[in-house]
Amino acid sequence: MEEPQMRLGTDDAWLDLTRTGGDTWRVCADWCSLLTADFTAYLSDAEVADFAMQTLSRLEAASGAGFSAVVAPGRNNP
Repeated sequence: MEEPQMRLGTDDAWLDLTRTGGDTWRVCADWCSLLTADFTAYLSDAEVADFAMQTLSRLEAASGAGFSAVVAPGRNNP
C-alpha cells in the first residue's frame, strides 16, 4: 500500500511531505534551487492536516501577498 504524500507549490518552489511509516514523515522542500530542505519529522496525522490547511489558506491570499510563520523549538510550530 502506498504511503500518504502531499506536495504543495509549483515547479520553482515546493514542499513535499511523505509518510515513511507510523508518525514519521519525510519533509523535502525547494525554493528556486536557492534554499532546500530534506529531513525527517515526527508528526501526527492531525499536525500534517493542520499544516496543510494553514499553508493552503495562505497560498490563496491575494496575488503578491506573502506569508510567514514563527518556528519554535517545540512541537507547537504552525
